[in-house]
Amino acid sequence: MIRGTLLLLLVTACVTTAAGCGDATAPQKRSGAATATASGASFVQDVEETCARVNRQLLRLTRHATDLTPTMRKGIAIEGDALAHLQALRPPAAMRDGYAAFTHAFAARHAARMQQLARLEADDFHHYRAVEARVNAQTSNVMRTAKRLALGRCPTF
Repeated sequence: MIRGTLLLLLVTACVTTAAGCGDATAPQKRSGAATATASGASFVQDVEETCARVNRQLLRLTRHATDLTPTMRKGIAIEGDALAHLQALRPPAAMRDGYAAFTHAFAARHAARMQQLARLEADDFHHYRAVEARVNAQTSNVMRTAKRLALGRCPTF
């Protein structure tokens, strides 16, 4: 019963955060090297395309999920790949500080998600809930920093 409730929470969290990040039906267009400095508009577009791609992957993953632990493990791996891509991007000078805050906040949220998975794998549901509260707080922080960058459609995954 607890695992079923936790699976429902994971699916709800993935779908809820995915719904606010990019358009899952938008066509994919990759820019050149990820480390190249981009103009403000193309930079934001690249970030939003990354969000849309991740959202499609997370929605596919959670659509028919039946077991929380492997689903969460795969979701964290998808998010980790996206984080690495986002950290490799070089924003325009005017966005550097804000984007650094965004990626730092997202990295902190990702670390909290990994702690949450560790609590789940240890069947430590009491601490799982405590870490979940940290994940939620980190998610709010990611959303605030994204909004400052006009990444309102890409708050988190």
